[in-house]
Amino acid sequence: MSRRFTIALGIVFGLLGLFVAVGLWAVPDRQLLPTGPMTVVSETWVLETPDRQDWLADTPVPRRFPVQAWTPSAGRGPVVVFLHGTQGRRHAYLTWIHELASHGYTVVAADHPPVALLPNFPDGTSAPPSSAWSDLLRRATDPPSFVIDPVFLKAHALVADDVRAILDDLPSRLGVSTDRVLLAGHSFGGGLATTLCDEEPRCAAIINLDGPPFADPALAPVQAPLLVVLAGRTRTARALDVVWEPIDGMIREAAGPTLVVTMPRTGHLELSDLGLLIRPALLRLVFPGSQFGPGPLEPKLRAVAAVSVAFADRHLRGDAAVAPEAVVAQHVDLELVHR
Repeated sequence: MSRRFTIALGIVFGLLGLFVAVGLWAVPDRQLLPTGPMTVVSETWVLETPDRQDWLADTPVPRRFPVQAWTPSAGRGPVVVFLHGTQGRRHAYLTWIHELASHGYTVVAADHPPVALLPNFPDGTSAPPSSAWSDLLRRATDPPSFVIDPVFLKAHALVADDVRAILDDLPSRLGVSTDRVLLAGHSFGGGLATTLCDEEPRCAAIINLDGPPFADPALAPVQAPLLVVLAGRTRTARALDVVWEPIDGMIREAAGPTLVVTMPRTGHLELSDLGLLIRPALLRLVFPGSQFGPGPLEPKLRAVAAVSVAFADRHLRGDAAVAPEAVVAQHVDLELVHR
């Protein structure tokens, strides 16, 4: 073996080792364990609704999407439905989901094509392609026009119908009651949970994690108990003012019990588990500074989950002894804005 070949081989293996090391660093295997007293079990299925068409698909087909439920081992509790953000998926919110389930709630979340990140299904396949949605994402440099685009509004309506289908299906599938449920979500999902609740008689409370409602709050003020968690760094990004202004209107016009907390050092994407799946240092290079704030992610995720559990205990379970405001005071990353 020549010296030149040996050197070349060493360089190849050295680069390969570097790539592996960077990959292991960039994609850590991190998951926060829930703090609740109950063990969490999970099951997944594909919900098919033959009477509904997936009208955003290139070739309209009957609507089908994957759904997952996390339930406490001690028995199925009150139902919470969680909605992911644009280009998100249910597994990006496991800290929040596991925490609620470990405190006795049945938490249900789905991947909603085409809003969800591909692939969508448990077997690694994806929903039919949607060129209209892909084109919309490529044009998404102007947030105000993005959220009023007809394709975006169709996606909004499509996912809202998914939620209704889930609520119709759960009693027979899991043996749970959906007479009183809590709708929650992040970003796109938080906004949808808010606007859908007043149209859905089974909705008893809302948790909105930094999600613009995409509706005029003066026309349909929120009636149900509402928790809003605001990412402070995102709201200081002036380019997004037009998108986040509806949240202020929603809070101002809300007719029911309303608790608003802000996280001044937190960016929009830190309300998901993305920073546990990919190193925050790498994400800060990829995303604008408003999306990821300074400091460790874990306490922020714990804080959001803790105030969410307290809010659900108060307004879904009806435990009047629970004070979500007291939970806010226990976490340095949370600041009470309005109650």
